[in-house]
Amino acid sequence: MRLRVEDGAVEVVVPRRGNRLDAIRMLEVNASWILKHTSRQNQDRIEDHSAVWFQGERWLVRVEPYGKASVSCSEGQIVVSGPAPSDALQAWLKDQSSLALHGTLERRCQDMQLAPKRVQIRDQKSKWGACTSRGTITLSWRLVMAPMDVLDYVVVHELAHLREMNHSQRFWNIVSRHCPEFQTHRAWLRRNGSRLVVPDLNPQEIIES
Repeated sequence: MRLRVEDGAVEVVVPRRGNRLDAIRMLEVNASWILKHTSRQNQDRIEDHSAVWFQGERWLVRVEPYGKASVSCSEGQIVVSGPAPSDALQAWLKDQSSLALHGTLERRCQDMQLAPKRVQIRDQKSKWGACTSRGTITLSWRLVMAPMDVLDYVVVHELAHLREMNHSQRFWNIVSRHCPEFQTHRAWLRRNGSRLVVPDLNPQEIIES
């Protein structure tokens, strides 16, 4: 016998040798387990954990827990397949971030006539970007969840540090020259930065008897 909780619903799969009484008994024995997982899945829907930020918009996430790990965009949704959907979604976002950040860096390096000696893309917890005195720029992959104009601002900000390793008026003049709306983009990050996370996708829980 199998007992499954999916999308807040409970399903008991009874083999041919089983009967209705066996199914009821399994439900009774596992009542606390059922309550725990239905409550968690319902709470996830209430908190809209089935959505993720991508390029400044909230995309609905549909999970298909079977098959090979893959991520695709279809009809306004991000479809995640495989047994570890959160990991697959994060890996996909990191790939998209690498493409967006390197493309923006290449364009802005030409515009600003500046070039870092090294670029790192990491999962930074406290900063969206950083620049060292040796010319190394580090950027957070989570920037791909923000609007592209916000991502562009952070790139401009860090490149400007290659010329001014401070936050003096000269520094902000450089930023403003290349990104006139930088204050709007800074404010967006302050308001929404804590929400740029990968949801914990747990489409179903299964136990067997």
